Amino acid sequence: MEASEGPALRSAPGLGASFLACALLAAGLSLGNPSLVYAAAAFAFVLAADVASIAFASVRADMRLSHASLSRGEEFRIVVDVESGGGLGLVYVQIPLPKEFSLKAGNNFRVRFLLPWTRRRSYRLSVAALSRGEFLVGPPEIRIVSLWGEFSRSLNGMGDAVKVSVWPRHHLIKRFKELRAFGRTPLPDNSIAFLGMRSNSLNGLREYHPGDSARMVNWRASAKMLSGGASRLPLVNEYSVEGKKAVWLFIDSSPATAVGTREENPFEYFLESALSITSYFISRGYKVGASVFANDVLVRSDSGRGQIAKVLREFVRVKPAAYPEKLTYAVESVRPFLAADRPLCFILTRPEVDCEGTSDAIRRLQAILGRRSTVCLVAVKWTEWHPRQTLYGGFAAKAMDAKIEAAFKLVRGAGAIPILWDPRTQRFGGLLVRAAAGLGRSR
Repeated sequence: MEASEGPALRSAPGLGASFLACALLAAGLSLGNPSLVYAAAAFAFVLAADVASIAFASVRADMRLSHASLSRGEEFRIVVDVESGGGLGLVYVQIPLPKEFSLKAGNNFRVRFLLPWTRRRSYRLSVAALSRGEFLVGPPEIRIVSLWGEFSRSLNGMGDAVKVSVWPRHHLIKRFKELRAFGRTPLPDNSIAFLGMRSNSLNGLREYHPGDSARMVNWRASAKMLSGGASRLPLVNEYSVEGKKAVWLFIDSSPATAVGTREENPFEYFLESALSITSYFISRGYKVGASVFANDVLVRSDSGRGQIAKVLREFVRVKPAAYPEKLTYAVESVRPFLAADRPLCFILTRPEVDCEGTSDAIRRLQAILGRRSTVCLVAVKWTEWHPRQTLYGGFAAKAMDAKIEAAFKLVRGAGAIPILWDPRTQRFGGLLVRAAAGLGRSR
């Protein structure tokens, strides 16, 4: 992209050299010394040549990114094509990067020679996104320095910054114990989600559509219609559908979940596990909804690939809240959805912060969902990687681990299935699969 050329800017050495040339000329004229006048003229000629070396220089720069959307921790490539010519000097090329990004290969600051003829060069660098969110990369910053380094000029307008969306990490869940519960109500007719599992109740016949299973074809009725010339397509049985299986996520975003660093804290891992659960159950045809309490973020229950896009859009922007909110309030705020769908519920929180409040919320959830309800509580073992502030940090971590164990006993007593995840040593998918046996028994 062609840059808009700004005026030539004199650097500090250029100002000093210009002042020296003027001083020599003034001294030569006042003293009547031709040698000083000739020296001043030669010095002025050198300065004029130095200015002319970059006065007509032109630079073009284009930046391309391999990915504009990626997961936290993933790497992407940046390619910058630079075309320069029409002068003598140096060209400085810099790609501004957010502080949340880390260079893995290459360099975002380059220096190349400026020559009278046109030259093209491509620079590549690999960057890793360390934090979740939306960030701006670029545009390239170009500065031309003259032949003797006395003058420089900055070029603006090298394109627009590129927005990069960094999602929470996704942990693959390969298999999970099948759940047998269905919602009480079928999906509305105008819902964009796919319908639930078919029952044994036959509604009627319809023409075959691409993608229908061969087992649904009513061969006898199709033969009659084809022989009579009424239809050229086979007829398939249309069954009524049962309510769709549902999952609901309660994600804690209170200030207590931000303990740790920007890149590594319970809230970031809550979002990662929530995204993994959402992706898995959406791929199995479930309806999934989410509530990020303390932030008033609500994703209504739905299914299909569009639901994953909605969840990602909210997860990219959400931040830990400034004030806490009780889990009980979050449960009551979505009571109509819970009563209608009777979903499998996942609570992602730090239970040791408010043990009694968490236990009361679990009991209230079970009262809303019914006798055969299942509630899972996911907590993150954060004490191992939390920065030690004092010499007694190790003892404090052990005391906090004991408090987490006590909170888990209360959670079990309330009827929920606790899952403690250590992100540094455990895969969340495998941990959830091992908890499936408990889910099956509770059903």
